[in-house]
Amino acid sequence: MFENVVQVAKQQLRLLGMLAKDIDDANYTQPIGGAKNPPAYILCHLCVTTDFLLTRMGQPTHCPPSWRENFGPTCSPEKVSIPYPSKPEVLALLERAMLAACAAAAEVKPEFAAQPHGIPFLAGSPVETNGDFITLLLASHPAFHAGQLSAMRRHLGYPHLF
Repeated sequence: MFENVVQVAKQQLRLLGMLAKDIDDANYTQPIGGAKNPPAYILCHLCVTTDFLLTRMGQPTHCPPSWRENFGPTCSPEKVSIPYPSKPEVLALLERAMLAACAAAAEVKPEFAAQPHGIPFLAGSPVETNGDFITLLLASHPAFHAGQLSAMRRHLGYPHLF
């Protein structure tokens, strides 16, 4: 049911890794080019939101509990109360979580996908069903943040990737 979305999610994961590779340790935990959120925050946030998707699909999560408190949807980098994990640690966790979410999405039943998601912060949006939410979190949300990382990378002087 989500074959195309899963392929796009895998491409987003690949792209995120390519973008993050060029951001060195000195810039990893700092806002770049006028952005509010540093690359470390963005990548940790993607891990947490992917975990949220996994819970919605009845799957185990991958992030330490403290990450949700620090990198969840209502959080901000000014309030992060834990040290940022290393880039290799975050990228490895993001890969495990995204691939688990892709595998879970591939098994979603049409009946579940058609049900309203009931997520308060999406109430009134065009994202109405569990299937819409799965698509949002696997494809659109990572693409939005890949755009942020791409702008940061370009601000650091790197050429376009393709």
